[in-house]
Amino acid sequence: MNLQDIIQSTNNLSILFVEDDYTTRKYIKSILESIFHKVDCSDDGKMALAKYQEYFSNNSKYYDLVLTDIGLPHMNGLELSKHILKENSEQKIIVITAYDKKDNIKELQVLGIESFLPKPIEFEYFFEILGKSAKPLSILSKN
Repeated sequence: MNLQDIIQSTNNLSILFVEDDYTTRKYIKSILESIFHKVDCSDDGKMALAKYQEYFSNNSKYYDLVLTDIGLPHMNGLELSKHILKENSEQKIIVITAYDKKDNIKELQVLGIESFLPKPIEFEYFFEILGKSAKPLSILSKN
């Protein structure tokens, strides 16, 4: 999938991006804003969950995608994913991790999360995962 195809799949979608590292968050947010219709960010798990719930409250729908780091203050990405999936079992979540902890990956897979991005992020793979996750959502949102 080339970048133009990815943009076509994402340009009408919303995403919640959760990353505690300021520099990484700022950089990736600018990329996401160039390809997604709506981008919201948070730097900790508890605030991200509140933002997720607020978005639903204000829009009567959930974010199309959630992109979260594992290592977050106040609530890690694993716990955040559990809370989100408890509220919306259909939520597409992409997890970014610098950790090679097989237990975390296995637990996330049991939850139904299939997409993982290792840190440091390789952007060709980053766009591939975004495109793979967004394409079915884009088709649904056009119908």
